[in-house]
Amino acid sequence: MIFKRFVTAAAAVAISLFAAAAVTADDNVPVKDDEGYYNIYNSAQLYWYAQKYNNAEFNTEASLDGENDLKIRLMRDIIINDGTMSAESTDVIPWEPIGGSGQTKSPYWFKGIFDGQGHYISGIYCNDANMAGLFAINKGTIKNLGIIHSYFYSPTFTWSDAYAGTFAGQNKENGVIENCYCYNNIVRSEYVAGGIAGRLSDKSYAACAIRNCYTSNDVLGAKASKARTDAIACRYNGLDTSTTAVIENTYYDGSKQKSYNTEPKAFTSTQLESGELTYLLNNKKSTSSVVWRQNVTVGERDFLPVLDSGHYIVYKEDGEYKNHEEDAQDSDDPLSLVPNSSGVYEIRNENQLYAFARLINEYYEDHKDADAILKADLVINVEELKEQNFGAKPWTPIGTTKTPYLGKFDGDMHTISGIYGDDAVSEKDYEGLFGCIGDDAIIKNLGIMNSYFYATTSSGAVTAICQGGTIQDCFSRNNVIKSEYDVGGIVGETTKASLLKNCFCADCTIFSSKTDEGGSANGISGVFNEKFHALDQTNSSAENCFYYRLSEQSEINRTWNGIHEGQKGDCDLNCVVDILDVIKSEQIVGETVGMFDFDHYMADIDGDDYISDMDVFETLVIAADLVGKI
Repeated sequence: MIFKRFVTAAAAVAISLFAAAAVTADDNVPVKDDEGYYNIYNSAQLYWYAQKYNNAEFNTEASLDGENDLKIRLMRDIIINDGTMSAESTDVIPWEPIGGSGQTKSPYWFKGIFDGQGHYISGIYCNDANMAGLFAINKGTIKNLGIIHSYFYSPTFTWSDAYAGTFAGQNKENGVIENCYCYNNIVRSEYVAGGIAGRLSDKSYAACAIRNCYTSNDVLGAKASKARTDAIACRYNGLDTSTTAVIENTYYDGSKQKSYNTEPKAFTSTQLESGELTYLLNNKKSTSSVVWRQNVTVGERDFLPVLDSGHYIVYKEDGEYKNHEEDAQDSDDPLSLVPNSSGVYEIRNENQLYAFARLINEYYEDHKDADAILKADLVINVEELKEQNFGAKPWTPIGTTKTPYLGKFDGDMHTISGIYGDDAVSEKDYEGLFGCIGDDAIIKNLGIMNSYFYATTSSGAVTAICQGGTIQDCFSRNNVIKSEYDVGGIVGETTKASLLKNCFCADCTIFSSKTDEGGSANGISGVFNEKFHALDQTNSSAENCFYYRLSEQSEINRTWNGIHEGQKGDCDLNCVVDILDVIKSEQIVGETVGMFDFDHYMADIDGDDYISDMDVFETLVIAADLVGKI
């Protein structure tokens, strides 16, 4: 149900610990992706963006097609303050709306895109702001976002600057709020308050809209007239329904508030729980492309509509609302996979992972650069995989040297466990989650655990061959990785200006049976920086990567600095940054884990000071084991 998506503090710690084991970049600063979107993973990054925007440090005037700082994607559910916010809340982190608390002129108007990607923000405390909301004034697009358990208050007394709304104090001039919901928030103003936006623009402005949204808020106005508080939004000219201010297919909780606009409709608790509201939000459609989902008769029941493509589509049949079991991904048929609204394939279970692999391997030309995101930890084989086991479910790696994977695969801080990759079964000469990744491919935020890989030519937990791609923020733990020739904890062969960054391998068996014939076994990459062909003069890079042999059960039969073999190809040692088996330094520990607060989590475990003299990877692994993540 939707309430289980409201992340607890313990779960948030688990996520941060995973990130600590792999990420060294400043956790407070979001990264802009190839499409120009700032990817927001936590509350610190959201506040960083708001502060930069409000201090006019961004390029906010350029076209969305040009270079600008106007596009944001929410990558996680974010909890700013625990619990439900109210006027009585204390010891909270306050929020200043994006666009400022009282700025009403450009460049403070937001004209960009904020895509929540189905996530929510919880615990916003916005008090004493002239334009109270997530945004002050929206002239852009806010979509696919939920806001819950939050408080918004505008205390000023004049019509010109006293607006409170959940998503924006004002929604004006081309501003669109769509596919959004707000639940259990308090919105207050001394003058104008609306459940979704405080005010919609009047007909002197270009069109603005609120569409396909629902709200269940308490909306309060000390000086309320019927045009001054509204469950959805207050129009500038009272009940004026000019087409310049459109409210379409939007609903509100009739038990909490009333809308004086004619378009939105009140919903009842029965409509909410039965799936009827979800069906209405989807414009009475039940196709695979619908945004709103709700488990009603299949799966763990949701009591609210959710923006989660992993939940079931709602159908209306014989006057009742129900799900179809066949909508679940119960096979590895690649043609049954449907990308989300951003064009990314969401992988939530084992069958979807196998389907994605087949999509690349069998329909390569159309899908070679398909992007995917892992939405859950996956376990393929439960039994221990330490040697050949023909009874295990086999894996065929994604991509080959002739058809390398060219997309972006985001593990989203999840792990895949129990992969059985054996070339005697797959009939491939290389084994790993991926067989080969090529130019511009990115594999990130992923852990491979408790798995077995064996190949004649090359094996690596993440990929057998990396020829021009990037592997970042990944780890390999407790795997058996073997090859007759080249084998590494993360990659078997690294060539053609590839980048390995912020990765580690711990407690793995890494074995090459033909080291006397040129085979290589190394902690991170078996062969590092081998020439892709005779004319290839580019070098690969490794940054902040480590190998650690944690127990006597793990082994590595040949290693140089944990990463490169040193005989095949000319490895530019300047590309290798301090890759050592064992590093004992509190300073290096701090650099390795970035924002992870060792003083808080690791200062004293069983009476021992682990920071002072523990090997880097033992520290990282034990820290992560506290929450069972790795």
